[in-house]
Amino acid sequence: MLGNGWQMPADIWNLSGLLWDIVEGRELFRHIHDQQGRYDAKLHIAEMIALLGPPPLEVVQRYQFMREYSWPEPVRREDNRVCRTAEEYFCGPFFDNNGHFVYENLIPDRKLGDTISFLEGAEREAFLDLAKGMLSWHPDARTTTGKLVEHPFLQPKQISTSV
Repeated sequence: MLGNGWQMPADIWNLSGLLWDIVEGRELFRHIHDQQGRYDAKLHIAEMIALLGPPPLEVVQRYQFMREYSWPEPVRREDNRVCRTAEEYFCGPFFDNNGHFVYENLIPDRKLGDTISFLEGAEREAFLDLAKGMLSWHPDARTTTGKLVEHPFLQPKQISTSV
């Protein structure tokens, strides 16, 4: 959607979404469809900004650079519109030349910490720490798989066996 490509860091991002499904029983990004139920990238980016803060300038600059990149073959959207760029496909632009999100009115009043209801205390904080490392805007800043397996939230817990 923002021209960052699909490499291992995208898998880390997607894994964080699966974790939300497992821990909370619902998706992290819940306000990403328009009133007709169609995916809307503007709403998705707005919710990402609400939960993660604004994207770093480098991410926006890469998006600006990739906006006009044409795909080798056109892609047909579900509404039958033929698109030659990600910008056309996702109905951009999303950021102005100064790097500001052009749909600020769509940003919901929601924070990442507000999305966790099933965990409390130290376990909640450990989960949020894990998630923040996986949900970095910049793909290169996301926690690697090697670091993920060492994260305290993913370590075995002692279970009391007293009767």
